[in-house]
Amino acid sequence: MVDKELIKKNWIFILGIGFLFFSFLYATKIAFDEGLIPEEGKIGLGIFLSLTSVMYSFLLYKKGKEFLAQILAGFGVSILYATCAYASFASNIMWSPNTLFISIFALSAVVAFFGYRFEMRLLVTICMIGGLITPIVIKASPEQVTLLFIYVLILNLLSLYLSISKQWHELRFISFIVTVAIYFAYYFYFVPENWPKPFFYIVTIFLVYMVGLIFASYSERDNFEGINLYLGLINALNFTLWAMFIFKSFSLVYSIPLIFVGFVFIGVAILIFKLSKENIFAPLIYFISGILLLAISVDGLGALFTTRGMNFVINTFSWFSLVALLYFLGVRAKESSLIFAGIATYLLLLIYWFSVAWQVEWVEWFGIKYIPFINPGAIVWMIMAGFAFYIALTSPQILKDQKGEILGSSQNIWELTFSIIGHLVVGGLLTIQIQNTWSAYDYKLIEVDIMLSIAWTIYSLLLFLWGAYTRGTVFRTFGSTVLIITSIKVLFLDLSGKSNGYKAIFLLILGALIISIALVNNRWSNREDGKIIE
Repeated sequence: MVDKELIKKNWIFILGIGFLFFSFLYATKIAFDEGLIPEEGKIGLGIFLSLTSVMYSFLLYKKGKEFLAQILAGFGVSILYATCAYASFASNIMWSPNTLFISIFALSAVVAFFGYRFEMRLLVTICMIGGLITPIVIKASPEQVTLLFIYVLILNLLSLYLSISKQWHELRFISFIVTVAIYFAYYFYFVPENWPKPFFYIVTIFLVYMVGLIFASYSERDNFEGINLYLGLINALNFTLWAMFIFKSFSLVYSIPLIFVGFVFIGVAILIFKLSKENIFAPLIYFISGILLLAISVDGLGALFTTRGMNFVINTFSWFSLVALLYFLGVRAKESSLIFAGIATYLLLLIYWFSVAWQVEWVEWFGIKYIPFINPGAIVWMIMAGFAFYIALTSPQILKDQKGEILGSSQNIWELTFSIIGHLVVGGLLTIQIQNTWSAYDYKLIEVDIMLSIAWTIYSLLLFLWGAYTRGTVFRTFGSTVLIITSIKVLFLDLSGKSNGYKAIFLLILGALIISIALVNNRWSNREDGKIIE
């Protein structure tokens, strides 16, 4: 391994070698462009200079001048990379993809062998920098971008391999930065006419480094933190920005790449959590980043469906998927912070849904104008209600403290609160289904307001029955509240201006329902009194 102090003393020398390499590239390019050297002579000159540099570096290495030998050898190998690149990209020779692949693969294998076997860290670093910078100077034509992709991919795989196996962290960082620079330069140099190829290339870069960095963290046992976590986030940021730019440039919905990265991050978070449970910091960072990306993508998905209020359905369902994922992972990991975050987000989402659900129109199925409870809006209502009941059932077991309290309240109050929230959602579901049914079929026999009062009274009866079954006083109170509000609505709104016959029939129906509620309530009260007597 190269001494860091030696690098500090000779950094000016290294800088000079770098400028010499650039000078060689540009001077050679000028000579080539002016036709001063024949095609065969260009390739031969590159091989000659490369071999001369490598052989002289070998002599220096035998004399014990390892530092200078590695620099000169790296310079020579970089020239050989440049020669292969020129033969493929910028000359009339135009090597085939197979020829380029074999040449670069063989050269990279030799570099990997010497770098790994003899700990030539500086040699490998210079080779990677020189090899990756070369395409920026010697530009390929638009038809040769696939060759460029193969060339850069091989060098990046070599860089990741040596970086992981020898823990040379600077190698993976340098190769990533230069690769991003190559992509940037070539995208704006060619200005692609369609999106698949540039998107495929940036996806490949993203996945190669994501997999490589996870494996690096696992091999180095760094709890998936440090430079690997940093580079992983920068890699995702690079992909996200490019994907959004590419998709917007071609009038595509940018949500698709965001969803892709979001789910990749969530998958990475789960994988890291299973591999290393000692530190939750890295999994949490990846998980939160994934949730945020998915959340940002929701707006783009909703924009696709603006008719009939379907954008509200898409937005709510997408957000709910994130909320449910957050909550389920919290329950599975028994992590109270995730559970509380999921519950808080659910309540905010519920407020949003109550504010927009009335604007969602129905969808015709099988030629039928409207089928209650079988339409997108109703499905969202049912899912939201079911989740509230699920929270009431599962969260107390994890959130309660030693006193059986949750946030200073008893477990029963917590359960009842979310049960009532679920029942409120059910009430909203019933209301909107009735309104849509009457709007779709234009019933004249019974007005929609009166039907709503009947439905709410029946719902109040169901609440009393549920309270009697579970012996929950809160449900009786909630049912009584619904009954009182409905009665006020009937007396002051529904029957206003109606005929006496209409009032008689309607009050007869409500009276029968209310008496049923009273019978349930009395039987419940007698049961409680019997308990007291015992």
